[in-house]
Amino acid sequence: MGHRSSEFRTLFESLAPRLQQVFRTQREVLIATSSATMVMESAIISLVSDRVLNLTAGAFSERWNLIAESLGKSADRVSVPWGQAIDPDLVQRALERERYDAVTLVHNETSTGVIQPLDEITVVVRVVSDALLLLDGVSSLGGARIETDEWEVDLLLTGSQKALALPPGLAFFCLSERAVERTYEIQHRGYYTDLKRYLEKHRAGGTITTPGLPQIFALDRQLDAILQEGVENRWRRH
Repeated sequence: MGHRSSEFRTLFESLAPRLQQVFRTQREVLIATSSATMVMESAIISLVSDRVLNLTAGAFSERWNLIAESLGKSADRVSVPWGQAIDPDLVQRALERERYDAVTLVHNETSTGVIQPLDEITVVVRVVSDALLLLDGVSSLGGARIETDEWEVDLLLTGSQKALALPPGLAFFCLSERAVERTYEIQHRGYYTDLKRYLEKHRAGGTITTPGLPQIFALDRQLDAILQEGVENRWRRH
């Protein structure tokens, strides 16, 4: 199937409402042929002009910090020992000391298995700051509760290979309106890392470059299986 064909566009557009159910969102869920790490880097490039606060409690939350530093951003950390959850009070104190463009968090720290108190942290970020909340849901989305819209997560990303039970090679993400507006303020967003471009191409009924078609065929099948089981039932089983 050619990825610019009408046949592919029909398939591609059929994925949208099912992905929204899994993501618990009314926003567009975008698809990248990449690892989730590429979307992490894209988020820092496309959404952070200067300062970012990284909430770290393991290897993958540390990755947010490494990416931010490698891109020359002013990166601060709220860190707790590996195996512990992040205290929302620590986040509040950090946000009261300094203004940040974004706060990064890993919902389920893959390296330790600790699920962070996402609903409590989102409240703190909203009340104390105007920072965007950038969330790695790689090892939790599809297997643990994330209320993307209700909890006002600005960027939620995941990979295909964890709780969605697909082969690796695809990443999925969605943006809040605040996050979309931020992309207009950032001048140099790259090409493959330009989140605004992903959104524009998605709305045109396709992907920014040649997608991983075999994984997308698998996604089509697996979304039906997930929704047949039920998202909440899947959370309970995991």
